[in-house]
Amino acid sequence: MDFFGSVFGKGASYGTLNSYRAAIGHIIGGELTQDPRVKKFFRGAYNIRPNPPKYEDTWDPELVLNLARKLPNDGITLEQLKRKLAVLLAICTGQRAVST
Repeated sequence: MDFFGSVFGKGASYGTLNSYRAAIGHIIGGELTQDPRVKKFFRGAYNIRPNPPKYEDTWDPELVLNLARKLPNDGITLEQLKRKLAVLLAICTGQRAVST
């Protein structure tokens, strides 16, 4: 517990602490992760310093879906149809490109 408190006191994020807990638990066994004191510490650490959101920006897929609805399936080129299909598959499977 002293180790976790020390690392947290130095500004470590909840995710970093969780990585340490997993590594230590892997070495010494699962009893560390089941210890009520450890669970309570991590609950408090998360409340004080929660993980930041995964994405800074989000977008509304409805805009893309509305555009896809306006583009008919017949009367468009094969290339346009392939692009429309790729976009629809990306949206429905959650495989969205993230710009950095």
